[in-house]
Amino acid sequence: HDNNLYDQRVYNFVYNKLNKKIWFYTLEEDITDLNNSLRATFPNYSYIGVTKDNSTLIINIELINIKKENNKETNLPCDIVSEKDAVIVGINCKKGKVLVNLNQYVKRKEVLVTGTLNDQLFVESDAVICGKYVEYKKIIVKKEQDTFGLTGKLFSKINFKVGNNYLLKFEEKYNDQRLVITKVISLFKIFEIVNINYYEESKINIIYNYEDALTYAISLIYYDLELYRVSPLEKIIDINLLTSIENEDEYVFNFTVKQIRNIGYKSYYSNS
Repeated sequence: HDNNLYDQRVYNFVYNKLNKKIWFYTLEEDITDLNNSLRATFPNYSYIGVTKDNSTLIINIELINIKKENNKETNLPCDIVSEKDAVIVGINCKKGKVLVNLNQYVKRKEVLVTGTLNDQLFVESDAVICGKYVEYKKIIVKKEQDTFGLTGKLFSKINFKVGNNYLLKFEEKYNDQRLVITKVISLFKIFEIVNINYYEESKINIIYNYEDALTYAISLIYYDLELYRVSPLEKIIDINLLTSIENEDEYVFNFTVKQIRNIGYKSYYSNS
């Protein structure tokens, strides 16, 4: 599996829910149930849902956009150390002295960037070092799960913002809802036109068969990538299913995952 094929899995999931009748396809399943299944099977998307436009099914997807707070500067001197055995494929250093080169193999706990520039100068290293490596992942999927999440129902509306105040009132479109505000136009940070998406949330009960459980397990691997992504270089190169075990109430999947990820973490000096 790679990034180009990943959305294809969503298409295949919906396609497999259709019934072929001579020259055309019909959706026998309730569209709300289909959206619940999509949301439960592809947790790596911020939003995923299907809508109908006459005889056409439209798949709507929004990627996760998470603001990360784990890279705040502390002004304490530190090195950037490797978290994995990997081959270096990307170096982006803002502060510190780089000790490695592209295509170099590094070991776990090896110093990649040092904050010691000379005997008198110590800085907080700031760098993203991307490495290519393979790791094993074991993922357990319960056959039946209750989750509180998006149902697939969505209502969008434009609003206007002057300073810190919105001109139109926010609506209660659903009993439980999640709001996502996206800036459309901004004029000197004084006036903004924004789009507000109202997503319905509810408790969803999902029962996984083997194929959907496998899809869900792979989606969790991509979710982890998006959750901690700090560089556009990061990606999943290949996912290989090694073994799968079906127990009474769960599936156990073992994978090898070939990927490019940020492998560096800050190691602060003991006297800092």
